[in-house]
Amino acid sequence: MENKENLDLHIDGYDDKHIFSYDMKIWMDWYVKRLKQILKGNNCLELGIGHGYTTNTFSSFFNDYEVIEGSQQMIERFFNLFPLSKVKIELGYFEDFEPTKKYDVILMGYVLEHVDNPKEILNKYKQYLTEKGSIFVVVPNGSSLNRRFGLKSGYLKSLDEMSEFDYKCGHKRTFTYESLIQLVKECDLEIEKQEGIFLKCMTTQQMLDLNLSDAIINSMCEVAIDYPELAACILLELKNN
Repeated sequence: MENKENLDLHIDGYDDKHIFSYDMKIWMDWYVKRLKQILKGNNCLELGIGHGYTTNTFSSFFNDYEVIEGSQQMIERFFNLFPLSKVKIELGYFEDFEPTKKYDVILMGYVLEHVDNPKEILNKYKQYLTEKGSIFVVVPNGSSLNRRFGLKSGYLKSLDEMSEFDYKCGHKRTFTYESLIQLVKECDLEIEKQEGIFLKCMTTQQMLDLNLSDAIINSMCEVAIDYPELAACILLELKNN
């Protein structure tokens, strides 16, 4: 991979003191909860560490668990947060990594919005699925309900608009439900399951000001399952055709 990006530059986007860490905590807790009910198999490859929730949790679900991460600082951050973790993490870029085996599960949680070429990544890694294996993709939804409200009220100029926080995290694009489904079709992958994560109807600051109860937050996640096109994030389980 030429002109490699310095991924260490984006570590500040994962600072829990940022206002949007409130949203991310909800997203990640729900993502982990849902996948606990779905994941099965003997081995797993995870692309990226992110906030570390999935890496720390799901590494105990499989006999063989590998992680590929492009930022040394993110790896160090993970082990500072989870010092008892026994996870083996390889430093490298997704585009360069060459697996030596096939996997029952490949996790791409909050990955495709970061990479230069999402189609290249999906086409590459689908080759490394076992016969019944699955790729799990999660991306933020650029056309979520709250962003649609933001567009109508003038907070956003377009649904493609990215925030300062997006750039800080290293996002390169926004996905809508339609554009994500189109990408999956172009990669000749079959959608086994599709769900929404968190149906958000107001700004993060408004949610914080309201001090919403856990029951309300949970209900916003439960309802979102059936509305991936409106949810804050989209979860897909993909299989080879």
